[in-house]
Amino acid sequence: MISVEQIRLLEERVLGVVSRLNELRNENRTLRESLTEYQDRIADLEGRVQTYTDSQTEIEQGILHALRQLDELEDEVTDVYEEPEVEPEAEDEAEIEIEDDEESEEGRTGPELDIF
Repeated sequence: MISVEQIRLLEERVLGVVSRLNELRNENRTLRESLTEYQDRIADLEGRVQTYTDSQTEIEQGILHALRQLDELEDEVTDVYEEPEVEPEAEDEAEIEIEDDEESEEGRTGPELDIF
């Protein structure tokens, strides 16, 4: 037969389980609320990262475009102010002509002026 003592022990155990169950439900609710907050925060941060990435891409494209324009401007300026190059053979011929002129001037009387 079941005694009153056994009923009381059973009642205490049931109350303990119910109490623990309520604690776990409260903890579960708190964890779910935290999870929702974290998910919202993650979505916000992902949006910010995407915005930052898009901005960086736009900035990079702007810089590259400006650099291309500067290169084109530099090419135009270089073409306008570029000095004609003297070919090496022409330099040798110019030196020979100068030497010939010096030899012919040696026959002249009078002091030589050394300008260079």
